[in-house]
Amino acid sequence: MKKIFAAGFILAMTILACNNASDTTASPKDSSTTDTGLADHITTETKTAVVIPGNPEARLVHDIMESVYGDIALMQQGYNKTTTPSVKARAKKGETGSTALLEELKALHTKKGWPLPSGLSVADQEMLGALGGLDIPTYEKEWRTALRNRLESNIKKLQTAKTEDAEVKAAVTNAVSKLKGMLANLR
Repeated sequence: MKKIFAAGFILAMTILACNNASDTTASPKDSSTTDTGLADHITTETKTAVVIPGNPEARLVHDIMESVYGDIALMQQGYNKTTTPSVKARAKKGETGSTALLEELKALHTKKGWPLPSGLSVADQEMLGALGGLDIPTYEKEWRTALRNRLESNIKKLQTAKTEDAEVKAAVTNAVSKLKGMLANLR
């Protein structure tokens, strides 16, 4: 029964990780009003997603940024929930790398005048809730699988993206490099 649950959970997390086009996102808010312990840019409030018509490069960067918010939340949850020192270390290192990547993508978004994503997607909030309810040994395994699937999905999405803008191309190349480093950190 446990194997069936784990297989079903992995399938659900893979589907959620691949769903970068959610209808709603979470909005930023001060951490003093957040009871989840996550960074101040991650909350459970929702609002309508930003639509960027006619600009696939802006949509690509927007979607990756939204996914990186989820990566950061997943890293923080892993750090806070696990008791295994090696998992804590991987989570902390991954959070640092994801935060740096997010800041670089925010700078590009701002420079281009594109609307910024406001935080976690609803799918990421649901994933975190599902993971958070697991016992520690199961959590650690599923956490690693969910994170690996997210990173692989984002790498593939970026590698197959067709970009014309030189700054976006450079950002995509940099993001792929950083995401591959984070993926290697999980092994």
